[in-house]
Amino acid sequence: MNIYTYSGFNSEKQIFQESILAKDKNEFENYLKISDKKLMKLIKIKKFKKLKENDLKNFYLNIGRLLNAGISIKKAIEFQNDFVTDINLSVKYKRIYERLNLGEEIFKILKDEEMMTDAELLIAYVANNVGKISEGFLKISHLKEKKQNLKKEIQTALSYPLFILFISTVIIIFIFYLIVPNFISIYNSTQEKLPYLTKVIILFYNIASKYYHLIIIGFPILSFLIYKYFKKNSLLLKLPILKYFFLEKYIINILENLSLLLNSGLSIDKSIDIVLSSVENKYINQKFISLKNIKNGKNLSLILSNIKEFSQLEINMIKVGEESGKVSSMLEEIAKFRQDNLNIKIKIYLNLAEPILLLIVGLIISCFVVGLYLPILNMSEIIQI
Repeated sequence: MNIYTYSGFNSEKQIFQESILAKDKNEFENYLKISDKKLMKLIKIKKFKKLKENDLKNFYLNIGRLLNAGISIKKAIEFQNDFVTDINLSVKYKRIYERLNLGEEIFKILKDEEMMTDAELLIAYVANNVGKISEGFLKISHLKEKKQNLKKEIQTALSYPLFILFISTVIIIFIFYLIVPNFISIYNSTQEKLPYLTKVIILFYNIASKYYHLIIIGFPILSFLIYKYFKKNSLLLKLPILKYFFLEKYIINILENLSLLLNSGLSIDKSIDIVLSSVENKYINQKFISLKNIKNGKNLSLILSNIKEFSQLEINMIKVGEESGKVSSMLEEIAKFRQDNLNIKIKIYLNLAEPILLLIVGLIISCFVVGLYLPILNMSEIIQI
């Protein structure tokens, strides 16, 4: 997508300047024809930058508040655009407003414009069904704020361990390229048999010094390809520690979305169909495919009891919800409990990262020191004998 800034005149021969968002020049020219505007000068074409999470959070917050005040969605978008100074936001608001004028649905527009995820679309859809679209937008804003806060906490917690990792990497490179060569030249002048650890260090040095350019280029590329392969084949969900975090996040989303749909008045079988269709990960989809057995007359609590990730306490809570007719409330409570528990575990693992990282770095440096000085110690023992 590009931002086209141009000057022109309208049907009333008034000269103006504006910026619009278009996929290509053809779409830009079609816009001019539809709006009956004539191009005088194309000033500049700028690449559109994807909106930041904070911009989207503020968008949903402000629109939600304006809708609560009784303003229509179209008027709310127009009102917001009047106070926007960022060109990326301005052209986005303008595009949404124009599409609303053409009679398009707001949810379809926001999804097409990549301003709403599938989970957020579900929240807005449910809120609209119960006549509370403003609350839906405010909830999306609240969820984005929670996500941002968690991200900041993780970044803060990781800042010191990453600093240690950076300094340690510099020290290891310093040892590797400035100290190791001196020891190699000493050992090459002797006929003594070197210890295995020293041989390994020298071998790594020879490989790194000969193919350093390939390592610098290849390591990031290989890391990216491995990550993509793991993600594509759902292998991240099979790694011991990561499995818990990824799986737990998917389970929380399923429970929250199911609760939302039930609250909107949809039947439980229809809600399950919608929730499962929104889950893109094949591994997760297969894991929860048994939920469709609800159509065969089975209770939700009975189906979930066969999924090992659910505790007996959670099954009992859902069973109570089925008896009292408050399944959605119970699912929401379980989702909240799991989310709180997940946040606690994330913080615990992040706190453990620092000492573990220090231990690993200490072991690596110790191996270098021992490996380099071991032959010298052996020589001094021979001289004493």
